[in-house]
Amino acid sequence: MILEEGSRLFSATPAPIVNVEPNGYLQMVLEIGSGISTIGNPTFNVDGYLQVQVLDFTSIDPDSFSGSGQIQIENDSANSSISENHPSFTGNLDVELAVRARLINYDNTISGLNAENVQEAIDLLDGYINLLSAQYTSFVYRPGGTQNENVFNNWSDLYNAILQTEGERIIEVDDSISSPAIIPAGFYDLRGITLQGSFRENVITTTLSLDNGVVFDNLKKIRNFLTIISNSNSPIITISSVTDFIYIDNGVDLVANGGFPFISVLGGNTLSITLDRTSGFTTGTQPILDVMLGAACGVFAYSNCFIQNNTLSGDGFVSISIINPSGIFSNSQVAFGGTLSVTLANDSSLLEYDPSLSTLTATNVQDAIDELDGYVASIASDVWLLDNNTNGIQRSIGTMMLLIL
Repeated sequence: MILEEGSRLFSATPAPIVNVEPNGYLQMVLEIGSGISTIGNPTFNVDGYLQVQVLDFTSIDPDSFSGSGQIQIENDSANSSISENHPSFTGNLDVELAVRARLINYDNTISGLNAENVQEAIDLLDGYINLLSAQYTSFVYRPGGTQNENVFNNWSDLYNAILQTEGERIIEVDDSISSPAIIPAGFYDLRGITLQGSFRENVITTTLSLDNGVVFDNLKKIRNFLTIISNSNSPIITISSVTDFIYIDNGVDLVANGGFPFISVLGGNTLSITLDRTSGFTTGTQPILDVMLGAACGVFAYSNCFIQNNTLSGDGFVSISIINPSGIFSNSQVAFGGTLSVTLANDSSLLEYDPSLSTLTATNVQDAIDELDGYVASIASDVWLLDNNTNGIQRSIGTMMLLIL
C-alpha cells in the first residue's frame, strides 16, 4: 500500500479501516506529506505484521494502531512526526528513527542522556547537534578524482567514513572521470543509506560495476539514473528476514552479468520491491530476481518501469503488478518455475460486459472493440495536421472542441 503525496488515512467510525489478520502481512510507504491520522479510534488493527516506510514530512498520530501483532516503522526522514504512543496496540512496536532521541515521557535512564530534566536534555542535545552539523550526510564516490572532504576516489575510504555517521545518508556515484565506477569485493552494511547516480548535463545514466564477492546488506533505496551491473558469482542482496522491502526509483537499471542473480529471496521469506519512474530489470547473463521455493516476492511497477525477459528465476511465488499502463513486463521467464501472478494496468475494465453501462450498442466485447475501432477511424479522418502558419487553425480547434463535447 502506498499513500501518495498529501494523502491521509483515518477512521471516523469505531471500526478500523485496515485490518491485518493473524499471519497476514502488509507493507506500506508513506510518501511526502502523507500520513495516518486518528479521530477518536485507531485506523489500523494489526494482529499480523505491518511494515511502514516513512518518507519526508509525513506523520503517524498517537493511537493510530490497535491489535496484538507486530509493527515495524522505518523512519527515513528527520522531518517526519512519528508517534510511538499507541495504547490500543499491545503487540511489538519497533520504530527505527532518523532522529535518535525521543523525549516524549522523559526519563534520563531511558534516553541515555546525562540530564535530570527536559531542559538540560535539550541543552545537551543542542551541543550534539552543533557537533553533528559539521559532519556530512552525503558522500560522493568519484573514482579517478581528487579526494577531499566528502568526495572519495577510493571505495574503502568512503565506506570507513560513512560508518562513522548515523541517520539517513546518501552515497552518490560519479563515473565522470573513470567509468564504470567499481566497488571491490566485500561485505557492506548499507542500513540507512540511499545509493544514487549523479546528475550531470547530457549524461543519461551513471554506471556502477560490482566485483565478484560484493554483498550489500540492508540496502533499501536506490535512485536517480544509476545502472548497476553485478559481475558476482553470488547474490548481491540476499533476503533472509521474514519480510523486507527495496525501493527503486527514477531511472535505475539492474543488470546481472556474473554467475548468479542480483537478488536472492531465501525460502520462508518475503520481499516487496517498488519500481518507480523508468526503473527496472534488464536482461543479462543471469536473472535479476531469484525467488526460492517457499519464498514470495511482490513487485509493484509504476510509470515507464520494465521487467525484461529472463530476469526472474526460482520456484517460489512472484506477484507482478504493473500499476501504470506505460509499464512493460515480459512473460518470457524461462528460468522461473514457480507460481507467477501478473496484474496489468491496461487489462480491460469491462470484465463483465454490459453495453448499457458502456453506452455502446455492441452486445459483446469483440463487437465493442470493432465499434470503438470505427470511432477511431472516423476521428482520424477528420484530424488536420497543422504547420507553423495559421491556415486552417480555426476549423481544427472547432473539430477538437466538438470531439471533446
